Parts: sequence; structure tokens; C-alpha cells
Amino acid sequence: MTDVAAVEFCSRYRGPVMEVLTGAVGAQGADGFRPVSAAVERLRAITEDARALALDEGLARWVAAAPVFFAEVDRALDAQDARALWAAVTHPEHGVDLLGRACAGQPGW
Repeated sequence: MTDVAAVEFCSRYRGPVMEVLTGAVGAQGADGFRPVSAAVERLRAITEDARALALDEGLARWVAAAPVFFAEVDRALDAQDARALWAAVTHPEHGVDLLGRACAGQPGW
């Protein structure tokens, strides 16, 4: 992946990742989970776009781990389980921290 592509993907990920993190902190009841669900769908779409590219190592790790992340988040959202949502979002091996590490040093990260 070129540096330009990494900047572009990290830029696209930045907003939804922040929305997922802040939403997961405050998720309570159906209304609290809706914004998280919308942000997760944006993350899913960006990740699908990234699958078609030759990725750098960090983003490739995220794309490989993303199915586990999305499955855990989907279960937590379906159950409206704030603890499970937070655990999925912050998981050290497949949570959004992988994106943070992959995008470290990029603008806004």
C-alpha cells in the first residue's frame, strides 16, 4: 500500500472509530446502541474496500481480525450488552486498537 493509500484509509477510519469508542462508553438502551451500530457499519464498509488492496502490515492485520471484531460487536449490539460491546471494541487482538496501531503517526491518530 502506498503512503497515500494508508493516509486515505486511516483518514476514513478515524471518524467511525472515534464514534464506536465514544458510543461504546455511553451505550445504554436501544437509543444508545444505534449510533454505535451506524458507525460499525461504516467501519465494515471501509474494511471491505480495504480487502481489495495490497495493504501494509498493520492494516492487513486489522482486515484479517475484522471478522472476529464484527461478529463480537454484532452479538453485543443484538443483545444490547454494553459490557460485551466494550470488551469487543477494546480487545487487544481484534479490537479497534489494531487500527490505532496501524494508523499511528497518520494525521488525527
